[in-house]
Amino acid sequence: MRCFKRAIELEAGNSEFWNSLGVVTSEISPAVAQHSFVRSVHLNERSPVAWANLGTLALLQNDVRLANEAFTRAQSTDPDYAHAWLGQGFVALLLGEPKEARGLFTHAM
Repeated sequence: MRCFKRAIELEAGNSEFWNSLGVVTSEISPAVAQHSFVRSVHLNERSPVAWANLGTLALLQNDVRLANEAFTRAQSTDPDYAHAWLGQGFVALLLGEPKEARGLFTHAM
């Protein structure tokens, strides 16, 4: 984690560094992870990876609304990015829509 923070100090405008910091802090500090993912998508709104990572963190925090929004953004930036469709499948399951989830999981394949 220290290395990512140092990299960000040296190059604060690098969205990939922020995304990486979010990944490594997801379990130990969800607030730092969320801030990092938000910063990453602020710097690069066209990154389906950062949007999907934000969605995954939101799912882990039981924030289904934010997860849905983030996965939707990931899908719109790259319709072929499978992780976005998988995430939406999990959102559908949490909302009690198993048929919708099955279709989303199938689309991800």
